Amino acid sequence: MHVMVALALSVTLAGLSAAGLVSSPSGRLHRLGRQRRRSPEQSRLRWWLQLLAPRPYAPPVRTRYLVGVAAGLVAMLGWRVLDPDVGPVVVLAVPIIGVVMIIFLGRAELPAERRRREQMIQDLPHVLELMASAMNAGLPLRAAVREVVAVTSGPLTDDLADVVRNIDLGRSDADAWRALRDHPQLGRVSVDLARSVDSGTMLVAVLRRSAEIARRDRRGAMEARARTVGVKSVPPLMVCFVPAFLLVCVVPTIVSALQNSLG
Repeated sequence: MHVMVALALSVTLAGLSAAGLVSSPSGRLHRLGRQRRRSPEQSRLRWWLQLLAPRPYAPPVRTRYLVGVAAGLVAMLGWRVLDPDVGPVVVLAVPIIGVVMIIFLGRAELPAERRRREQMIQDLPHVLELMASAMNAGLPLRAAVREVVAVTSGPLTDDLADVVRNIDLGRSDADAWRALRDHPQLGRVSVDLARSVDSGTMLVAVLRRSAEIARRDRRGAMEARARTVGVKSVPPLMVCFVPAFLLVCVVPTIVSALQNSLG
């Protein structure tokens, strides 16, 4: 039994380490993702990392670890209460349950987070066009962002307001924009703007191009959501029509066959 417990603890630590690696990829994996040519093994590794990587607004790593360990312990105690003679198999199942829960919490998306993400996708082209128009009228980048924050609202505006606050606190424009490099919608735009601020290139052209890319992404997201409508409508239809089909077609056939067989 002690050997089984030690083995379970070892598997748990290995699973938690793997989950930590997935949630915080190393610089080597980042460089691997930027390579243009990848071997089949590297492509499969990158695909698995993207599949298991947590969403941008997933619960913190510490929270996911605590919930995963708690879920494993609760499952073990529940099995012990229901069947005290269940044996060491339960101990081996604890790390599996913990790792699965950690990965699930990293991939699960709450309804509020989904609405926030969808609203940011909808607002991003409009916000970028407003920034480009303000700069085209003669305003510098920080003043254009401040004006856009004043006339818009939503989660995207809140993130832009953080950029304005960082600039007001003394950070350079490039550093303030680089702080958003991991943002799910503004990440690519922020990197381009930070690079443009450092090099002095045309910021309006960068914003126009980013707005066009954001419009294409928004159109793709809307088409993908429209394609899922048919899939989501299948379960309600099955719940409604399958019982009716059984009652109208199958049950009378069975009853008639029984009556004929019983005479």
